[in-house]
Amino acid sequence: MIHRSGRRGEGAGRSFGWRRSVLVLAGSVLILSAPPAEAGLLGTLGKIIAAPVTLPMKLLRRGDDKDAEKKRQERKESAAPEDGFAAAGASLEGEPAGGPPAAFPPIKVVRSPALQAEGRGPRQAILIDRVVAKVGTQIITLSEVEEAAAEEIRQIWQESQGEGREKKLADIRRRFLEQLIEKKLQLGEALRIGIEVAEKDVERAMEEIKKENRLDDAALKTMLEQSGMTMQNYKDEVREQILVRKAYNFAVVSRVAIDDEEVRQYYTANATEFSIADEVQASHILLRLPEAASEAEANAARGRLEEIRRTLLNGADFAEVAKKVSEGPAADRGGDLGVFRRGQVLPEIEQHAFGQAAGTISEVFRTQLGFHLIKTEKLLVNRRTPLEFARDPIRNKLYGEKTTARFKEWVTKLREEVFVEVLM
Repeated sequence: MIHRSGRRGEGAGRSFGWRRSVLVLAGSVLILSAPPAEAGLLGTLGKIIAAPVTLPMKLLRRGDDKDAEKKRQERKESAAPEDGFAAAGASLEGEPAGGPPAAFPPIKVVRSPALQAEGRGPRQAILIDRVVAKVGTQIITLSEVEEAAAEEIRQIWQESQGEGREKKLADIRRRFLEQLIEKKLQLGEALRIGIEVAEKDVERAMEEIKKENRLDDAALKTMLEQSGMTMQNYKDEVREQILVRKAYNFAVVSRVAIDDEEVRQYYTANATEFSIADEVQASHILLRLPEAASEAEANAARGRLEEIRRTLLNGADFAEVAKKVSEGPAADRGGDLGVFRRGQVLPEIEQHAFGQAAGTISEVFRTQLGFHLIKTEKLLVNRRTPLEFARDPIRNKLYGEKTTARFKEWVTKLREEVFVEVLM
Protein backbone atom coordinates (compact mmCIF):
# COMPACT_ATOMS: atom_id res chain seq x y z
CA MET A 1 0.00 0.00 0.00
CA ILE A 2 1.31 3.46 -0.90
CA HIS A 3 0.52 6.66 0.97
CA ARG A 4 1.90 10.03 -0.03
CA SER A 5 1.82 13.36 1.76
CA GLY A 6 3.69 16.66 1.89
CA ARG A 7 4.98 19.04 -0.71
CA ARG A 8 8.54 20.10 0.10
CA GLY A 9 10.59 17.76 -2.07
CA GLU A 10 13.99 18.37 -0.62
CA GLY A 11 12.73 17.34 2.81
CA ALA A 12 15.12 16.23 5.45
CA GLY A 13 18.40 17.11 3.77
CA ARG A 14 21.62 15.62 4.99
CA SER A 15 21.91 13.27 7.96
CA PHE A 16 24.70 12.30 10.29
CA GLY A 17 26.26 8.96 11.04
CA TRP A 18 27.24 5.81 9.24
CA ARG A 19 24.58 3.79 7.49
CA ARG A 20 24.92 0.39 5.90
CA SER A 21 25.83 0.72 2.20
CA VAL A 22 22.93 -0.36 0.02
CA LEU A 23 21.93 -0.41 -3.61
CA VAL A 24 18.41 0.89 -4.13
CA LEU A 25 16.72 -0.70 -7.10
CA ALA A 26 13.01 -0.55 -7.90
CA GLY A 27 11.98 0.00 -4.30
CA SER A 28 14.12 -2.80 -2.93
CA VAL A 29 17.50 -2.77 -1.24
CA LEU A 30 20.17 -5.16 -2.46
CA ILE A 31 22.86 -5.83 0.13
CA LEU A 32 26.03 -7.70 -0.72
CA SER A 33 26.94 -10.27 1.88
CA ALA A 34 30.36 -11.76 2.42
CA PRO A 35 32.08 -14.32 4.66
CA PRO A 36 33.21 -12.87 8.02
CA ALA A 37 36.83 -12.57 6.97
CA GLU A 38 36.09 -10.08 4.21
CA ALA A 39 32.78 -8.60 5.30
CA GLY A 40 34.15 -5.26 6.54
CA LEU A 41 31.34 -2.87 7.44
CA LEU A 42 28.86 -5.35 6.03
CA GLY A 43 29.98 -7.86 8.64
CA THR A 44 28.94 -5.83 11.65
CA LEU A 45 26.72 -7.51 14.18
CA GLY A 46 25.08 -4.36 15.39
CA LYS A 47 24.67 -0.65 15.19
CA ILE A 48 23.16 2.08 17.28
CA ILE A 49 19.49 2.52 16.67
CA ALA A 50 18.58 6.19 17.00
CA ALA A 51 15.04 5.82 18.31
CA PRO A 52 12.31 8.28 17.26
CA VAL A 53 12.27 11.37 19.43
CA THR A 54 8.74 10.56 20.46
CA LEU A 55 10.38 7.91 22.63
CA PRO A 56 13.02 8.32 25.35
CA MET A 57 16.27 6.46 24.82
CA LYS A 58 17.42 3.97 27.42
CA LEU A 59 21.17 3.84 27.76
CA LEU A 60 22.68 0.43 27.92
CA ARG A 61 23.85 -0.16 31.48
CA ARG A 62 26.88 -2.27 32.18
CA GLY A 63 25.87 -5.27 34.30
CA ASP A 64 27.63 -5.93 37.55
CA ASP A 65 26.02 -9.27 38.28
CA LYS A 66 27.84 -12.56 38.46
CA ASP A 67 26.34 -13.72 35.16
CA ALA A 68 27.85 -10.84 33.19
CA GLU A 69 30.75 -12.87 31.84
CA LYS A 70 28.44 -15.74 30.95
CA LYS A 71 26.15 -13.33 29.07
CA ARG A 72 29.10 -11.85 27.19
CA GLN A 73 30.19 -15.35 26.20
CA GLU A 74 26.67 -16.19 25.01
CA ARG A 75 26.65 -13.03 22.91
CA LYS A 76 30.00 -13.99 21.43
CA GLU A 77 28.88 -17.53 20.60
CA SER A 78 25.63 -16.38 19.02
CA ALA A 79 27.24 -13.54 17.09
CA ALA A 80 27.35 -13.34 13.31
CA PRO A 81 25.62 -15.73 10.95
CA GLU A 82 27.93 -17.19 8.36
CA ASP A 83 27.19 -14.50 5.82
CA GLY A 84 28.37 -11.89 8.32
CA PHE A 85 25.58 -9.31 8.67
CA ALA A 86 22.27 -8.66 10.39
CA ALA A 87 19.18 -9.15 8.24
CA ALA A 88 15.57 -8.07 8.44
CA GLY A 89 13.77 -9.88 11.24
CA ALA A 90 16.80 -9.75 13.53
CA SER A 91 16.37 -9.76 17.28
CA LEU A 92 17.51 -6.72 19.21
CA GLU A 93 19.31 -6.64 22.54
CA GLY A 94 17.96 -3.79 24.63
CA GLU A 95 14.57 -2.26 25.20
CA PRO A 96 12.45 -0.17 22.87
CA ALA A 97 12.00 3.34 24.13
CA GLY A 98 8.88 5.29 25.02
CA GLY A 99 8.05 8.92 26.11
CA PRO A 100 9.31 12.41 25.22
CA PRO A 101 12.47 13.05 23.21
CA ALA A 102 15.68 11.95 24.82
CA ALA A 103 19.25 12.98 24.51
CA PHE A 104 21.31 9.97 23.52
CA PRO A 105 20.96 6.70 21.62
CA PRO A 106 21.65 3.41 23.38
CA ILE A 107 24.20 0.87 22.25
CA LYS A 108 22.33 -2.11 20.88
CA VAL A 109 23.50 -5.36 19.34
CA VAL A 110 21.49 -6.73 16.43
CA ARG A 111 21.58 -10.44 15.83
CA SER A 112 19.97 -12.29 12.96
CA PRO A 113 18.73 -15.87 13.13
CA ALA A 114 17.35 -15.55 9.62
CA LEU A 115 20.41 -16.52 7.63
CA GLN A 116 22.06 -19.03 9.97
CA ALA A 117 20.41 -21.99 8.33
CA GLU A 118 22.61 -22.07 5.24
CA GLY A 119 26.08 -20.95 4.24
CA ARG A 120 26.61 -18.50 1.40
CA GLY A 121 29.46 -17.97 -0.97
CA PRO A 122 31.64 -14.85 -1.13
CA ARG A 123 30.07 -11.67 -2.49
CA GLN A 124 26.77 -13.37 -3.10
CA ALA A 125 23.93 -10.89 -3.70
CA ILE A 126 20.89 -11.55 -1.52
CA LEU A 127 17.66 -9.55 -1.67
CA ILE A 128 16.85 -9.11 2.01
CA ASP A 129 15.45 -5.63 2.35
CA ARG A 130 13.21 -3.06 0.75
CA VAL A 131 12.28 0.58 1.03
CA VAL A 132 9.12 1.02 3.09
CA ALA A 133 8.98 4.82 3.23
CA LYS A 134 10.50 7.94 1.69
CA VAL A 135 10.79 11.13 3.74
CA GLY A 136 11.99 13.98 1.57
CA THR A 137 15.32 12.74 0.20
CA GLN A 138 15.71 10.05 2.85
CA ILE A 139 14.51 6.45 2.82
CA ILE A 140 13.44 4.06 5.55
CA THR A 141 14.08 0.38 4.97
CA LEU A 142 12.20 -2.61 6.30
CA SER A 143 15.27 -3.69 8.25
CA GLU A 144 15.34 -0.34 10.07
CA VAL A 145 11.74 -0.90 11.14
CA GLU A 146 12.47 -4.50 12.14
CA GLU A 147 15.49 -3.45 14.17
CA ALA A 148 13.61 -0.67 15.97
CA ALA A 149 10.69 -2.99 16.77
CA ALA A 150 12.74 -6.14 17.38
CA GLU A 151 11.95 -6.56 21.07
CA GLU A 152 8.19 -6.31 20.58
CA ILE A 153 8.36 -8.52 17.49
CA ARG A 154 10.22 -11.17 19.48
CA GLN A 155 7.53 -11.02 22.18
CA ILE A 156 4.73 -11.48 19.66
CA TRP A 157 6.47 -14.50 18.13
CA GLN A 158 6.70 -16.06 21.57
CA GLU A 159 3.16 -15.29 22.69
CA SER A 160 0.97 -15.42 19.56
CA GLN A 161 0.36 -17.51 16.48
CA GLY A 162 -1.82 -17.68 13.36
CA GLU A 163 -3.69 -14.72 11.93
CA GLY A 164 -3.66 -12.94 15.26
CA ARG A 165 0.12 -12.95 15.27
CA GLU A 166 0.35 -11.54 11.74
CA LYS A 167 -2.05 -8.71 12.56
CA LYS A 168 -0.09 -7.82 15.70
CA LEU A 169 3.19 -7.89 13.79
CA ALA A 170 1.75 -5.65 11.07
CA ASP A 171 0.45 -3.19 13.68
CA ILE A 172 3.82 -3.09 15.46
CA ARG A 173 5.75 -2.53 12.23
CA ARG A 174 3.40 0.25 11.20
CA ARG A 175 3.69 1.95 14.60
CA PHE A 176 7.48 1.87 14.56
CA LEU A 177 7.53 3.01 10.95
CA GLU A 178 5.48 6.06 11.94
CA GLN A 179 7.95 6.78 14.72
CA LEU A 180 10.89 6.56 12.32
CA ILE A 181 9.10 8.88 9.89
CA GLU A 182 8.51 11.39 12.68
CA LYS A 183 12.16 11.25 13.68
CA LYS A 184 13.37 11.90 10.15
CA LEU A 185 10.91 14.76 9.78
CA GLN A 186 12.21 16.37 12.95
CA LEU A 187 15.82 15.85 12.00
CA GLY A 188 15.19 17.33 8.58
CA GLU A 189 13.48 20.36 10.08
CA ALA A 190 16.37 20.91 12.47
CA LEU A 191 18.80 20.99 9.57
CA ARG A 192 16.50 23.14 7.43
CA ILE A 193 16.21 25.93 10.00
CA GLY A 194 19.92 25.88 10.67
CA ILE A 195 20.18 24.38 14.13
CA GLU A 196 23.74 23.31 14.87
CA VAL A 197 25.42 21.13 17.47
CA ALA A 198 28.77 22.29 18.78
CA GLU A 199 31.52 19.72 19.23
CA LYS A 200 31.70 20.59 22.93
CA ASP A 201 28.04 19.57 23.29
CA VAL A 202 28.80 16.17 21.79
CA GLU A 203 31.85 15.73 24.02
CA ARG A 204 29.83 16.70 27.09
CA ALA A 205 27.15 14.19 26.12
CA MET A 206 29.75 11.46 25.62
CA GLU A 207 31.14 12.16 29.08
CA GLU A 208 27.64 11.88 30.55
CA ILE A 209 27.14 8.55 28.79
CA LYS A 210 30.39 7.19 30.19
CA LYS A 211 29.58 8.45 33.67
CA GLU A 212 26.05 7.09 33.63
CA ASN A 213 27.26 3.66 32.50
CA ARG A 214 30.47 3.69 34.59
CA LEU A 215 32.69 3.33 31.53
CA ASP A 216 36.07 4.72 30.62
CA ASP A 217 37.16 5.38 27.03
CA ALA A 218 38.60 1.89 26.60
CA ALA A 219 35.48 0.13 27.92
CA LEU A 220 33.18 2.23 25.74
CA LYS A 221 35.37 1.57 22.71
CA THR A 222 35.23 -2.17 23.40
CA MET A 223 31.44 -2.15 23.73
CA LEU A 224 31.09 -0.22 20.51
CA GLU A 225 33.40 -2.59 18.68
CA GLN A 226 31.33 -5.52 19.91
CA SER A 227 28.35 -3.76 18.34
CA GLY A 228 30.19 -3.22 15.08
CA MET A 229 30.63 0.49 15.69
CA THR A 230 33.48 2.96 15.98
CA MET A 231 33.66 5.81 18.46
CA GLN A 232 33.07 8.27 15.62
CA ASN A 233 29.96 6.35 14.50
CA TYR A 234 28.52 6.64 17.95
CA LYS A 235 29.43 10.31 18.27
CA ASP A 236 27.56 10.97 15.04
CA GLU A 237 24.47 9.27 16.44
CA VAL A 238 24.75 11.28 19.66
CA ARG A 239 25.10 14.48 17.61
CA GLU A 240 21.96 13.57 15.69
CA GLN A 241 19.97 13.04 18.88
CA ILE A 242 21.13 16.36 20.32
CA LEU A 243 20.13 18.03 17.07
CA VAL A 244 16.63 16.54 17.24
CA ARG A 245 16.31 17.51 20.89
CA LYS A 246 17.22 21.11 20.09
CA ALA A 247 14.62 21.20 17.33
CA TYR A 248 12.03 19.83 19.73
CA ASN A 249 12.91 22.42 22.36
CA PHE A 250 12.70 25.21 19.78
CA ALA A 251 9.45 24.15 18.12
CA VAL A 252 7.58 22.72 21.11
CA VAL A 253 9.00 23.35 24.57
CA SER A 254 9.74 27.05 24.09
CA ARG A 255 6.16 27.68 22.96
CA VAL A 256 4.35 26.08 25.90
CA ALA A 257 3.57 28.01 29.07
CA ILE A 258 1.10 27.59 31.94
CA ASP A 259 -0.08 30.65 33.87
CA ASP A 260 -1.54 30.83 37.39
CA GLU A 261 -5.08 31.44 36.14
CA GLU A 262 -5.06 28.15 34.19
CA VAL A 263 -3.93 26.34 37.33
CA ARG A 264 -6.66 27.96 39.42
CA GLN A 265 -9.37 27.14 36.88
CA TYR A 266 -8.30 23.50 36.75
CA TYR A 267 -8.29 23.28 40.55
CA THR A 268 -11.80 24.71 40.74
CA ALA A 269 -13.21 22.54 37.95
CA ASN A 270 -11.75 19.27 39.30
CA ALA A 271 -12.60 19.44 42.99
CA THR A 272 -12.96 15.68 43.46
CA GLU A 273 -9.46 15.12 42.13
CA PHE A 274 -8.05 16.95 45.15
CA SER A 275 -10.44 15.69 47.80
CA ILE A 276 -8.96 14.01 50.87
CA ALA A 277 -10.55 10.88 52.33
CA ASP A 278 -12.77 11.50 55.36
CA GLU A 279 -11.11 10.78 58.71
CA VAL A 280 -12.19 10.87 62.33
CA GLN A 281 -10.42 10.92 65.68
CA ALA A 282 -12.35 8.99 68.34
CA SER A 283 -12.07 7.52 71.84
CA HIS A 284 -13.55 4.23 72.99
CA ILE A 285 -14.73 2.34 76.06
CA LEU A 286 -15.39 -1.39 75.80
CA LEU A 287 -16.92 -3.79 78.31
CA ARG A 288 -16.22 -7.26 76.98
CA LEU A 289 -18.90 -9.94 76.96
CA PRO A 290 -18.33 -13.64 76.18
CA GLU A 291 -20.21 -14.92 73.15
CA ALA A 292 -21.91 -17.54 75.32
CA ALA A 293 -23.01 -14.96 77.90
CA SER A 294 -26.54 -15.31 79.18
CA GLU A 295 -29.19 -12.66 78.70
CA ALA A 296 -28.89 -11.69 82.35
CA GLU A 297 -25.12 -11.18 81.97
CA ALA A 298 -25.64 -9.07 78.86
CA ASN A 299 -28.26 -6.89 80.56
CA ALA A 300 -25.96 -6.39 83.54
CA ALA A 301 -23.07 -5.31 81.31
CA ARG A 302 -25.28 -2.94 79.35
CA GLY A 303 -26.66 -1.43 82.55
CA ARG A 304 -23.17 -0.87 83.90
CA LEU A 305 -22.05 0.94 80.71
CA GLU A 306 -25.25 3.03 80.70
CA GLU A 307 -24.33 4.23 84.19
CA ILE A 308 -20.80 5.06 83.01
CA ARG A 309 -22.24 7.05 80.13
CA ARG A 310 -24.38 9.12 82.49
CA THR A 311 -21.27 9.89 84.52
CA LEU A 312 -19.49 11.07 81.38
CA LEU A 313 -22.45 13.24 80.33
CA ASN A 314 -22.33 14.85 83.75
CA GLY A 315 -18.79 16.00 83.10
CA ALA A 316 -16.45 13.13 84.00
CA ASP A 317 -13.26 13.00 81.93
CA PHE A 318 -13.61 10.35 79.21
CA ALA A 319 -9.90 9.47 79.15
CA GLU A 320 -9.68 8.99 82.91
CA VAL A 321 -12.82 6.84 83.01
CA ALA A 322 -11.61 4.77 80.06
CA LYS A 323 -8.32 4.03 81.80
CA LYS A 324 -10.22 2.72 84.84
CA VAL A 325 -13.05 0.70 83.28
CA SER A 326 -12.38 -0.01 79.58
CA GLU A 327 -11.36 -3.51 78.52
CA GLY A 328 -10.46 -2.40 75.02
CA PRO A 329 -6.96 -2.34 73.45
CA ALA A 330 -6.66 1.45 73.87
CA ALA A 331 -7.57 1.53 77.58
CA ASP A 332 -4.06 2.51 78.70
CA ARG A 333 -4.24 5.48 76.31
CA GLY A 334 -7.51 6.71 77.76
CA GLY A 335 -9.44 4.91 75.02
CA ASP A 336 -7.82 6.98 72.25
CA LEU A 337 -8.26 5.16 68.92
CA GLY A 338 -6.31 7.81 67.04
CA VAL A 339 -7.32 8.96 63.55
CA PHE A 340 -8.86 6.43 61.16
CA ARG A 341 -10.73 6.29 57.85
CA ARG A 342 -13.83 4.44 56.78
CA GLY A 343 -13.25 0.72 56.43
CA GLN A 344 -10.47 0.56 59.03
CA VAL A 345 -12.58 -0.34 62.09
CA LEU A 346 -15.68 -2.39 62.89
CA PRO A 347 -18.70 -1.09 60.93
CA GLU A 348 -20.63 -0.33 64.15
CA ILE A 349 -17.76 1.76 65.52
CA GLU A 350 -17.34 3.55 62.17
CA GLN A 351 -21.07 4.33 62.01
CA HIS A 352 -21.10 6.00 65.41
CA ALA A 353 -17.72 7.75 65.07
CA PHE A 354 -18.58 9.34 61.70
CA GLY A 355 -22.29 9.74 62.37
CA GLN A 356 -22.18 12.24 65.24
CA ALA A 357 -20.78 15.67 65.86
CA ALA A 358 -17.37 16.25 67.40
CA GLY A 359 -17.57 16.10 71.20
CA THR A 360 -20.56 13.74 71.18
CA ILE A 361 -20.66 10.47 73.16
CA SER A 362 -22.63 7.70 71.47
CA GLU A 363 -25.41 5.57 72.88
CA VAL A 364 -24.34 2.19 74.24
CA PHE A 365 -24.16 -0.34 71.39
CA ARG A 366 -23.23 -4.00 71.09
CA THR A 367 -20.88 -5.94 68.78
CA GLN A 368 -19.48 -9.44 68.93
CA LEU A 369 -16.83 -8.09 71.33
CA GLY A 370 -19.24 -6.67 73.90
CA PHE A 371 -20.73 -3.25 74.70
CA HIS A 372 -19.17 0.03 73.50
CA LEU A 373 -19.18 3.76 73.92
CA ILE A 374 -17.61 6.01 71.25
CA LYS A 375 -16.71 9.65 71.72
CA THR A 376 -16.07 11.57 68.48
CA GLU A 377 -13.14 13.86 69.19
CA LYS A 378 -12.58 15.45 65.79
CA LEU A 379 -14.22 15.07 62.34
CA LEU A 380 -12.06 15.62 59.26
CA VAL A 381 -14.51 15.50 56.34
CA ASN A 382 -15.14 17.27 53.03
CA ARG A 383 -11.51 18.33 52.81
CA ARG A 384 -9.40 19.24 49.77
CA THR A 385 -5.70 19.51 49.16
CA PRO A 386 -4.93 23.24 49.48
CA LEU A 387 -4.17 24.98 46.18
CA GLU A 388 -0.67 25.84 47.35
CA PHE A 389 0.15 22.13 47.51
CA ALA A 390 -1.77 21.21 44.36
CA ARG A 391 -0.29 23.99 42.20
CA ASP A 392 2.86 22.18 41.01
CA PRO A 393 1.13 18.85 40.18
CA ILE A 394 -1.54 20.75 38.24
CA ARG A 395 1.03 22.82 36.38
CA ASN A 396 2.99 19.68 35.45
CA LYS A 397 -0.13 17.92 34.20
CA LEU A 398 -1.27 20.88 32.09
CA TYR A 399 2.25 21.35 30.76
CA GLY A 400 2.38 17.72 29.70
CA GLU A 401 -0.97 17.94 27.96
CA LYS A 402 -0.04 21.15 26.14
CA THR A 403 3.37 19.81 25.14
CA THR A 404 1.85 16.63 23.72
CA ALA A 405 -0.73 18.62 21.75
CA ARG A 406 1.92 21.04 20.46
CA PHE A 407 4.19 18.17 19.45
CA LYS A 408 1.38 16.53 17.46
CA GLU A 409 0.63 19.83 15.71
CA TRP A 410 4.30 20.28 14.85
CA VAL A 411 4.70 16.79 13.39
CA THR A 412 1.43 17.14 11.44
CA LYS A 413 2.68 20.41 9.95
CA LEU A 414 5.99 18.80 8.98
CA ARG A 415 4.17 15.97 7.25
CA GLU A 416 2.19 18.49 5.26
CA GLU A 417 5.32 20.33 4.18
CA VAL A 418 7.68 17.43 3.45
CA PHE A 419 7.04 14.77 0.82
CA VAL A 420 6.29 11.51 2.66
CA GLU A 421 5.54 8.29 0.81
CA VAL A 422 4.71 5.11 2.71
CA LEU A 423 5.20 1.95 0.71
CA MET A 424 4.31 -0.63 3.35
